[in-house]
Amino acid sequence: MKSDQKIWSSRFFNRLHSESQAQRGPAPRSEILKRLPFGALSYSDGTFFRVWAPHAEGVSISGRFHGLGESTYPMLQEDGTGCWTAKIPQAKPGDLYQYSIFYQGQVLCRVDPYARDVEPHTNAAFIPQNDFNWGSKPYRAPSWNRLVLYELHIASFNRSDPDEPGDFYSAAKKLKYLKELGVNAVEVMPITQCGFSWGYSPYALFAVKNEYGGSQGFKEFVSAAHAQGIAVIVDVVYSHMSSRAEKNLLWQFDGWGKNTGGIYFYPDQRSWFEWGPRLNFSAETVRQFIADNVQMWLEEFQCDGLRWDATAYIRRYQAAKGRLMVDLPEGWELMKDILREAQTRWPEKLMIAEDLQSDAYRLTLTPAEGGLGFGTQWDAGFLHVVRDVLAQPVDADRDMGPLQWAVSNRYAPDAFKRVIYTESHDDVADRHNRLRVARLLRRDSPAGAETTQLALLAAVLTLTTPGIPMLFQGQEFLEDECFSSETGLDWRKTQAHAPFLRRVSELVRLRTDQAHTTRGLTGQAVNVFHVNHSDKVIAFHRWDSGGPCDDTLVVLNLSRRNFPSYILGFPRSGQWVVRLNSAAHNPAGGALGLCDVPVDTTPGEKDGLRQWGEVRLAPYSVIILSQD
Repeated sequence: MKSDQKIWSSRFFNRLHSESQAQRGPAPRSEILKRLPFGALSYSDGTFFRVWAPHAEGVSISGRFHGLGESTYPMLQEDGTGCWTAKIPQAKPGDLYQYSIFYQGQVLCRVDPYARDVEPHTNAAFIPQNDFNWGSKPYRAPSWNRLVLYELHIASFNRSDPDEPGDFYSAAKKLKYLKELGVNAVEVMPITQCGFSWGYSPYALFAVKNEYGGSQGFKEFVSAAHAQGIAVIVDVVYSHMSSRAEKNLLWQFDGWGKNTGGIYFYPDQRSWFEWGPRLNFSAETVRQFIADNVQMWLEEFQCDGLRWDATAYIRRYQAAKGRLMVDLPEGWELMKDILREAQTRWPEKLMIAEDLQSDAYRLTLTPAEGGLGFGTQWDAGFLHVVRDVLAQPVDADRDMGPLQWAVSNRYAPDAFKRVIYTESHDDVADRHNRLRVARLLRRDSPAGAETTQLALLAAVLTLTTPGIPMLFQGQEFLEDECFSSETGLDWRKTQAHAPFLRRVSELVRLRTDQAHTTRGLTGQAVNVFHVNHSDKVIAFHRWDSGGPCDDTLVVLNLSRRNFPSYILGFPRSGQWVVRLNSAAHNPAGGALGLCDVPVDTTPGEKDGLRQWGEVRLAPYSVIILSQD
């Protein structure tokens, strides 16, 4: 033990105390102590360590510091906070360390809850590296109304070896492909140390998965994505921790809680959750723990947003399986406080909720409106309607009413307060026996004409309906195998289904208005002006400010019928140019011949509009039009 350890710790603690007073003015000692950072924080003259262990009788820190053998140092107990601190001048970034907590005759080896990287199969953490070069030019994500999300799972997205999981580096190799597809944001499934391989049963909240490349690998992935103009949104799980106590790094952390999970978890029925124990949202240090985790992703890793998993189980709980859900006010307040702070500090960062409850509209309302202030949220209602309507084996059974609702629905006046999709990890997973769109809609062979046309209609509705559209990995090239974390995507299908992939890319580029001809698809407004229940044709008008290169019409034929001449209303007079015709490159479209001929409108009332025009519609097809 170093004889000057206590002096080093005391001096460093007093320095932080003084800095806090200078920045915020006089405050009670307990308040200043709470503002000190947790985890390992490196400075030029050593590393400061701070850990919360209120029931510990003593805490020491051991490590291999500065290339020397293992050394052990005592930590000092703070007054009134339950925290322990130490300053070790020899400790530097990259060194391994762990805590030993003394409790009722036990010596408990513990990983730092704030560790960014942990050594596999040990209770040791690495002191974080803080020297990553992000470049001199800051990245700015596209505005939310121009986002196209692409959900991916690092282990299965792109495998360098079919028998080994993918990592950040193999995933980064496909970023150029995503840019060419037109995607401008990836939504990455959880990447922390976790139980099940999907990532939604975390062992820790701060430690990035070793197998993926750790914290350094993720920073390199984010940097590479930004270089391609692609934003990075990462999934976070705050509703629960892993149900496997021996793996959960927070379980009975300081020894206390023989019949409970200890200081990080509720001591009563509020802790119960089917997927694992719930964090104690009423404990101030736990609330700070979650808020610090949000800050880590947004600042340290420069993520462009977070997708909060299972928010319904943060704001509510069940006392036991099968019991009714009960409100959890402190969970609601926790999210509201964090989102308020995020809106102030990082207004450009997108916070996405996955709530999926009947009252989920509240989440995207502002706190003044009685909501939480999420930027947007997943809309599973859109998915279920579109999949159900398109999956009907008989055209006559296809109900156009729900489809009209799906296009028009919104959680708030802002159309982009919802994320719309027809595939997600939950909805196409082998674990849930859920089918990919390409298999769900199969009418013939996997790449047959009708299967392809129906799958493209699903993509069209996702990419032209008001909202933030999201694709799931492989959807763009007709991947028909259920999602499995154990199996990589079959990238050979990009060649086998190249025409479909090109159509999806064209749709993405229209959605983001890359050619400056369809600004309406980035606008708030929609009018579903034509719903033909008998012929199964639906048309809607999208616009931003209106006018040439803005007003955009989307016309879908959801039947097997050819319509060589179909009359419908138009919102403006003049000539309308076909920007995309899904039938132009298939036999049914070729049989119609003049599919891409511009449409000249004629004065006269139709569908509540003052102009009408004649279009040609192939079976199971869409045309998208706007004016020059």
